[in-house]
Amino acid sequence: MSSVDILGPVLGFLGGALAVGLGFLQWRRTERNRRTRELSQRSAGAIEELQSRLRQLQILSRGGAISAEALGEQTRHLNIFLIEKRSVLDAEIETAARDYLAALGDIHREISEAGTATQEDWANTLARPQSETEALRQAVERMEAAETALTGRLHRAWENMPAA
Repeated sequence: MSSVDILGPVLGFLGGALAVGLGFLQWRRTERNRRTRELSQRSAGAIEELQSRLRQLQILSRGGAISAEALGEQTRHLNIFLIEKRSVLDAEIETAARDYLAALGDIHREISEAGTATQEDWANTLARPQSETEALRQAVERMEAAETALTGRLHRAWENMPAA
């Protein structure tokens, strides 16, 4: 057998091995993108659910439909939610959610202690109560900053999601 006779099968083997290797690399990349996309979708879904729960709690507070004790109980439920979703929510999101909850609790307390005009402003869903105290103003600013941070993270989660 000459070297020419061996060259054909060797080149065939090398070509096949190259095709298999390239196929494997492509599969790995596709699989990694799929896992990243799934994690991003789960993360974005958890952030959306978290924002929805926080907004519902704010609506209840604005409408005067929740007592301080019930607000505390809902805060506990949201803390449980944050613990359950820790695999898809990072520390920044968790911190923003806890800041939002703390600020909402402070707002609820300040509104309860304030006069009727402030309570009516809050209940009528004005962005900010007209007769705000310094503590109330700071609490509203903290809540708005936390909501902005959560919304920004949601947008980044959707933007960074790999294409299907």
